[in-house]
Amino acid sequence: MITAPQTAPRSPTGRIIYAVATAAVAGGLILVQPTEYGIKVAILSFLLLTCAVVPSIEKLAHRIQQRRTGEIPGPSPALPPLRRRFVAGVRNPVLVAVAVIAVAGPLNTALLARDKNIVLIERELTSERVQ
Repeated sequence: MITAPQTAPRSPTGRIIYAVATAAVAGGLILVQPTEYGIKVAILSFLLLTCAVVPSIEKLAHRIQQRRTGEIPGPSPALPPLRRRFVAGVRNPVLVAVAVIAVAGPLNTALLARDKNIVLIERELTSERVQ
């Protein structure tokens, strides 16, 4: 992410979490890809996923840092019932977009490995040559 450092977490702890998450998701998605094209799509997919969850990584890194330093956050205000929080989250288009990206990107990339046409195209075997 040298060309776009604003997409990476700012804190050192956040960067470590980001790197581990990126490596884990990348390994899982690349592992199932039989073609070079699938691997390229997997690379873009895991970068998309990890960049989409950077705000969550930042929050997690902040909590870890608070535990290390012994800072105890003040009492949190009473949270509304779970149903209200869920409805508020669904109405937030950013959260919906992040959820769609987090599910659809890796899922579609993993399913790409099952597409026999892409494997044939990668091996330069079209249906005309196979017949």
